[in-house]
Amino acid sequence: MRFGRRPFLYGISLYEERKSTFMSPVTVTENVRKLKQFERIFTEMKQRGIIATTDPRHIGEEEIEAFMGIMRRRELSVVTRRSYIKVLNSFLTFFGNDIIERMRETGQIAIATKGEQQPIHFLDVDSLQRIFNAADVIEGPRGIMIRGYMALIFGIAGRPKEIIGPMWTMWIWQARGSSSVIPRERAAMARGCGYQ
Repeated sequence: MRFGRRPFLYGISLYEERKSTFMSPVTVTENVRKLKQFERIFTEMKQRGIIATTDPRHIGEEEIEAFMGIMRRRELSVVTRRSYIKVLNSFLTFFGNDIIERMRETGQIAIATKGEQQPIHFLDVDSLQRIFNAADVIEGPRGIMIRGYMALIFGIAGRPKEIIGPMWTMWIWQARGSSSVIPRERAAMARGCGYQ
C-alpha cells in the first residue's frame, strides 16, 4: 500500500477510520489531535534532515530518539511525555511497527513513573458562581440543556471530554474498558428540543 507524500498524515486518516469502530469517539478525537501535532513535528524533523522517514510503518530508533529529544527540550512534564509515547505507540503498532515496545525492552525508552507532582487547579467560589450566573442567563431549550449538563458534570465530578461527544451527545458506557466489546448507547442531552 502506498502512503503518498505525507505518509504520517495518511496513516492518521486510516487509524481514525478503523479505530472509530471500537474506541470511544472522545478517545479517537483526542488521539487524532495529538497525532496531527506529532505529524508536524516529524515532518519538520524530516525537512531539517534529522530523521530519515515519517512513514509509520518504517519509523525506527532514530526517529523515536529525535522525538524524545524534542519532548525533553520543550520541558514537557513526565505525565505528558508518557501520554505522548503511549499514543504514538498505539499508532505505530496499528501499522505493525513495534519499535517503541522494542526500545522499552532494551531500556532505550525509560520515562520515570514517579516524579514531579502536577499542581491541582480548582475554581474558587467566586469563579464558580460566575459560571452558574452565566448559565442562568441563557434562555430556552439551550439554557435548560446547559444547566442540566452543568448539574451532571458537578454531580458526578466528571470532565466534559469524558461525557460529551460531538454535537452535544452524551455517550453512556458500560463498565470501564468494556466499551470496546459492548456497543455504546447514544442519548440526546435534552430530548425534544432539537439537539442531538
